[in-house]
Amino acid sequence: FGANEEQDPIKAEHFGITTVEAMAAGSVPVVIERGGQPELIAVGVDGFLWSSIDDLLATTRLLVRDQRLRRQMGMAAIAASRRFDPAHFATRLYETLAAAGIPVRQE
Repeated sequence: FGANEEQDPIKAEHFGITTVEAMAAGSVPVVIERGGQPELIAVGVDGFLWSSIDDLLATTRLLVRDQRLRRQMGMAAIAASRRFDPAHFATRLYETLAAAGIPVRQE
């Protein structure tokens, strides 16, 4: 937070493996709207993005106060995290290689 992504891109998390791991454990991610985080989160479904301290505080308070919402979004987060499991990764890799005309033997 506060880093200039244009001047120092290394300070922005480009994929967000920590976010995906938290989602797989049923945590509802509340992550900064930078780097690759926006590509991982369906806002209000499986997590939240924030761009200001006020956003972060409001979203965190909402989740702390609403146990039903937290559980519902936690279950959605688990399901969303499966997009990055080894089976899905392998399928997407084979599809990408096939589309590029690279023959691949699937095992």
